[in-house]
Amino acid sequence: MKLFVNRSNEWLQTFSAISFARILDEDRDLAADDFTNALANGLESAGFEAVVATGQYGSCHGWNGANTFETMLGPVASHEKLSEEMQSAIRGIIARAEAAMRRDWIELAVDE
Repeated sequence: MKLFVNRSNEWLQTFSAISFARILDEDRDLAADDFTNALANGLESAGFEAVVATGQYGSCHGWNGANTFETMLGPVASHEKLSEEMQSAIRGIIARAEAAMRRDWIELAVDE
């Protein structure tokens, strides 16, 4: 199943539920890149086809206005209706990607 991943750092840091608290401001774009890489890898490992959102969906406001997706789960969307089981699995992958990002980038902020 094809899932679109939002890589807009602006959207991730402004509108998503992903927490960038305690990550240095100057590191947040790199941390967001790490998050989306971990997210895409996690989705692929779970058997999904992760595709980077492009065109209008690749921008902050394009993702917010994206009403052609059947299912949207924060930074992940699909043109198909996903079962509750699939949605739960995707939410878990998002949470693990966020936890990995925060672990790596908060440690950097503390170490400096």
